[in-house]
Amino acid sequence: MKKIARLFSVLCAATLVAGFAAGCAPGAEDSTPGGGDGQETVTITLASWETNALKAPWMDKFMEDHPNIKVELAEEGKWLGTEDLAQLAAASKMPDIINVENIYTPVKNNWLIDLSSYYEADENKAIYENFIEFGSIGDKLYVLPSNVFLHGIKVNLTLLEDLNIEKPGYDWTIDEFMDIMEAASVPGESIGANNIIWLMKHLPAQMNDDLGWATYNYETQQYSLGSEWIETVNMMKTIVDRDYVIWENIDAMGLPANFEEGSAEQEALIEQRNDYLMQTVGTTENPWPLGRVAFQEDFSWTLRFDKTDPAYTGFEWDYYPFPSSGEGDVSRPGLSVDYYGITTSCENPDAAWELIRYMSYDLEGFRDKVDIINNYDKAATAEKYPEIAADLPDAIESLSLPPINDPEAIELWKSMDVGYKPGIDYMLENFGRGYVDCWRIVPEYPNTWETLVTNQVTQNILYTGSQTAADIAQTLQDTINSTTERAWNDVTG
Repeated sequence: MKKIARLFSVLCAATLVAGFAAGCAPGAEDSTPGGGDGQETVTITLASWETNALKAPWMDKFMEDHPNIKVELAEEGKWLGTEDLAQLAAASKMPDIINVENIYTPVKNNWLIDLSSYYEADENKAIYENFIEFGSIGDKLYVLPSNVFLHGIKVNLTLLEDLNIEKPGYDWTIDEFMDIMEAASVPGESIGANNIIWLMKHLPAQMNDDLGWATYNYETQQYSLGSEWIETVNMMKTIVDRDYVIWENIDAMGLPANFEEGSAEQEALIEQRNDYLMQTVGTTENPWPLGRVAFQEDFSWTLRFDKTDPAYTGFEWDYYPFPSSGEGDVSRPGLSVDYYGITTSCENPDAAWELIRYMSYDLEGFRDKVDIINNYDKAATAEKYPEIAADLPDAIESLSLPPINDPEAIELWKSMDVGYKPGIDYMLENFGRGYVDCWRIVPEYPNTWETLVTNQVTQNILYTGSQTAADIAQTLQDTINSTTERAWNDVTG
């Protein structure tokens, strides 16, 4: 990531100094509470998005090995977004460790300490370095990855076989992807894909390794709506015009939500949309679980849909990486990552570091997590933790991949009921080349890409054809980069 100097507040520096004074240098063997006898017990408050059914026993496991650290689950709730954290900060109630929705706002508001010295002092860093890169701003590391999810493509293998379409390899290309889209689009029976707006987030990154999610270049900290983006959007227009996709075509007719509920206009639009569905896939229901769609893009947290969706009809499918740009190229995974950070109000950063390390890339911590999930018993957990008994699920569903660069971690992950598919192995081979969702690491992403870019592409190119990608690329790029640059300047000062 581009090296940008970041001014860190006196408060943060003082917090770090105080933490270091309590022990030895960060990362040294005897520097952290919990490592030896006679040390004073310190308390760490944790605000984590993990389910309480996992958090409570997981923290007990941690405290067994760190008897001088007491972990308390923050009372504010299971999930705290950026706005929730702002309210806690204003009330001086910020927990010591927080899940981070997007690192820009916490860094801008000086909520997070720099973890660099702790990380650099750790001799056991079995972690993919790209996760560290995407958790850093300039030379400062603000967050560690916790839960990692792949973004990929579910491929209906049964449909391909029924249509005599050869199953692609995991090293498939964009040309092969387009060929299957065409061959799988049989009017009244099946179609290539449910939607395709996601293509412009990922195909440019397959064509150009300098780009990441949504054409964002992490070195220049700018979006690049260049030839790769233009080529991808032109491909999307072809897919729409040839009726290889459902939702972009059906939404071009109008959205029922834009009309008064129960009005004649709304009813007429719904009928028009249903007619289109019948003509394209022969059903007005969601066609993917019915087996009538070749490709469904999705995050890996949906891999168990075949066990949870009652509409699933039992077809064979696999989870594929995004197609590469051509022969010899290798697909790069798109990643959605949850992060943990230590807040500047934390009075014991040494102890907090031990905990977020345990929940992030520590293999022993992941072993404990998997053991809890695989051996979870609702009744026994309710008896041991009566304070969370009313909130316990029948089973703990933890589908996230670990950021740990160790084969044992992947085997442990597979031992859980995660919906594993063989195509995931190919993506894991390239885990270290993956790029992270801009929602997590780029300021103003929802207002620039998700709103402005998506709306202009769908309305002006895919729906009406009033403009081409080349028509709007430069102006659109300048607009979103200007907004993003101003946001970054808020951090750099």
